[in-house]
Amino acid sequence: MKKKAVTTEEKVIVIPKNVNPIPSRVAASILQCSMGHVRWLRRNGRLKSWKLSGRYTMLDRKEVEALAKAKAKQETRLGAPSKGFQPDT
Repeated sequence: MKKKAVTTEEKVIVIPKNVNPIPSRVAASILQCSMGHVRWLRRNGRLKSWKLSGRYTMLDRKEVEALAKAKAKQETRLGAPSKGFQPDT
C-alpha cells in the first residue's frame, strides 16, 4: 500500500494513501459540532487523526462522514425535539 508523505519542519508524517485527509475545522462543520468536541472524539478513539504540526490535525473524511450519518440516524430515531412545557388548553 503506497502512502503519501506530508513534510513538516521537524519530521515527515505519513498518511495512508486510501485516506482523504481533512482539517479538524472541516470535520466540525460536517459533524455540526464544536472543534472541542472533535478533539474529544479524537482523544477517545472515535476518529483516527494525524497531527501534522503543533496545532494542525487531519482526520479521515470517510470516518467523519460515517459518524455524521450515524448521528443523523440516531436523531431521527429519537423523534422531534421537545417543545418544553405545553399547558393543556
